[in-house]
Amino acid sequence: MKKPWMSLVLTVAGVATAGALAFGGDTPWMSKPYQEWTQKDVTQILQDSPWAKSIPNVGGTLSQHGNTGLGGTEPTASPGGAPGILPGEHGPDLSDDRTPKTYLVLWWSAKTVREAAARREVLTGQLPADQMDKSVTASPGDYEVLVQGVDMSIFDRRPEQAFMDKAFLQAKSSKQKIAPTKVEYLKDSNGNVTSAIFHFPGKQAGGQVFTASDKRIDFYCHVGDGTIRTSFDLSKTTDQQGLDL
Repeated sequence: MKKPWMSLVLTVAGVATAGALAFGGDTPWMSKPYQEWTQKDVTQILQDSPWAKSIPNVGGTLSQHGNTGLGGTEPTASPGGAPGILPGEHGPDLSDDRTPKTYLVLWWSAKTVREAAARREVLTGQLPADQMDKSVTASPGDYEVLVQGVDMSIFDRRPEQAFMDKAFLQAKSSKQKIAPTKVEYLKDSNGNVTSAIFHFPGKQAGGQVFTASDKRIDFYCHVGDGTIRTSFDLSKTTDQQGLDL
């Protein structure tokens, strides 16, 4: 399921802020099978769901208000529906290290997310409908957290191994920090990093690393002079079968 199309998860309108929707039984992942999800349903899951978090203004030294010196502050759309400048990223020179970055953090190994990814491929003609079920049947076997942004230049300049000690998961209850076992880059046809997938162990000697009793899982990743920091509420990261990580 690690497809290059993930570079298009971020839309021109930007990623919705956390808490924009009240998640309940009327959400697509609770109300109907994924084979019936529409493009709108898929977009909600991949951008504004309990598994998806938008993290604005990471790092940088430029204020998000007033004159940035980079040619303006208003978000702009790029041709062909590709991502434009998201809130917190100002002007055309996004690779400027002084510019705050916006990242999308997605709990990539969740079955709901994998179903949305497969359904999106069907809706966009990249995957035959009769292959959709097969593509989501196999569980990854570990926890996978995907980080993506319009500007991934910090990742472009560093090898995958450089982020092994820069990220971790932490359960709110136990405070135990879980380090990644692997960092994997997805790249476009030009070799530029579009996403970084952080792999974490799903099991330990006593069973699953995380359970519903943990209530909240925090994700941290140091990038340049900033930190991507967000949390996942395990009472909400559930599908019709229960906890979905």
